[in-house]
Amino acid sequence: SLIPAVMAAQNMERSAQYGVETAKSQHWPTLSLKGGRTRYESDNRSYWDDQIQLNIDAPLYQGGAVSARVRQAEGARAMASSQVDQARFDVLQKASVAQADWTGARGRMEAGKQQLENALRARDVYKNEYTLSKRSINDLLSVEQDVWQATSAKIFAEYDGWSSAINYASAVDNLMPLIGIEKNAAAKLPDLS
Repeated sequence: SLIPAVMAAQNMERSAQYGVETAKSQHWPTLSLKGGRTRYESDNRSYWDDQIQLNIDAPLYQGGAVSARVRQAEGARAMASSQVDQARFDVLQKASVAQADWTGARGRMEAGKQQLENALRARDVYKNEYTLSKRSINDLLSVEQDVWQATSAKIFAEYDGWSSAINYASAVDNLMPLIGIEKNAAAKLPDLS
């Protein structure tokens, strides 16, 4: 409920509720009081004319217009309420997708780490066998390619993990404090020097 998108949708829902109350209030008569004071001057005298006017406006029959406005306002409130639910769902969906991506990236990082260790061991074995003339240069280049692929896979998995962590922090509106920017502060940016 502290995510800006959800808060904005909740404010729209409250505004729509006020619209319903405003439309319902049109069923009731309204009373207004007006006052005025005018100064008159003529050749022989001057005087003040004070007036108070009371107006009553009562909707006797409007052909269902007030009821239609109430139904329209209630429809707008129902739509705003569904937008609150949609905003919450969007936040939860983005957070769960980021969490799943992060979990997958962690698994790929572990697999990449294991693959790199195995490729490095195989490279050492192939180097020793090459020096003993039991392996060809092709075998040595092939295992070197395996080392490069394992290193690349590990790096890409680490990147995906960090990207997922950033997406999660952004989805739950926690990114700005993590990078040192105060939320709801008047233009305080971090020192970039």
